[in-house]
Amino acid sequence: RLLKMEEFFPESFRLDLKDERNAFFELCKEEQIWICKPSCSNQGRGIFLLKNPAAVTTLQAKLHSTEEYLLKKRVPHKAPQAQIVQRYIHQPLLLEGKKFDVRSYLLIACTAPYVLFFAQGYVRLTCANYDAASDDLTVHLTNQ
Repeated sequence: RLLKMEEFFPESFRLDLKDERNAFFELCKEEQIWICKPSCSNQGRGIFLLKNPAAVTTLQAKLHSTEEYLLKKRVPHKAPQAQIVQRYIHQPLLLEGKKFDVRSYLLIACTAPYVLFFAQGYVRLTCANYDAASDDLTVHLTNQ
């Protein structure tokens, strides 16, 4: 059977784009968990969870005040920091009780004829066993 995109890629919004940001805040009214990631960082820096409507409201107010500040400073071309927010996957696949991701690489060198190079890569694990209720990011992130 064919998988739908939402079955393996979580719903995502870019917070630096006004239309997507507004769509996210309109959608995010109920109790659910979202994960927010800056676009220009690594090793889990700047990542945080939005676990309740109050956290979402706080983020919305912060983004709004940043936008207001930039407009007052007459910097109209400057957008808020690029961030992506994704619906959190509540029941992830686990490896020995830990969340994981697989890093493998595929290079399509040519399409006529097809020339592909594949490297098996590796698995990255979280530092601690998975617990959806935990506030400890080492339970949720595989890049610590």
